[in-house]
Amino acid sequence: MKRVGGVAVLAAGVVLLAGCVRDSGGASTTTVTKTAEPIPEESLAPEPSASSTTTVPWSLGEYAQNDYQKTRAIAVEQASSEYSQLAADQQWWKVEIETCALADLQGETVTTGWSPWGLQGDDGGSYPASNMTWSDFPKPQYPFGSDPIPVGQCRKGWVMVAMNQGVSASAVTYSPDGATGTTWTVE
Repeated sequence: MKRVGGVAVLAAGVVLLAGCVRDSGGASTTTVTKTAEPIPEESLAPEPSASSTTTVPWSLGEYAQNDYQKTRAIAVEQASSEYSQLAADQQWWKVEIETCALADLQGETVTTGWSPWGLQGDDGGSYPASNMTWSDFPKPQYPFGSDPIPVGQCRKGWVMVAMNQGVSASAVTYSPDGATGTTWTVE
């Protein structure tokens, strides 16, 4: 952010109305009128900080990256699972995801799991990733628990999300604890 320093400069328009006026005592008096107006300071808009910058949603396949990891949603498709016994008014969707560890996170390894992931529906609803897995979910599955990823390695697989019947996915959401969320648009 640029900083403007210094004292505000005044432009003074001085108008002298000088006249010799004699009062009854014979002394002469001088009258001076002075008008000053400030010069307006340059208006500077602050530069956006990293925390106030708005990010446009990513397209499927594009990496979102920070200092520690890069992550992407690759594909979104309808799915099925006979064993999960999903309610009749719901349907399964699968999201293919990849996360790569770039560096240690302040002495701790990057971990991954299903809980930060979800879908936004074309009905405006938010649908979280499933909180359980079934043997007939698509393989390879994205790591389910808090799976550590060694620096320089990646984890890739499918996450399952139950949505209302007849609703289509409009975006993939990733909202890890304590971090800014990321969105990938489903087209």
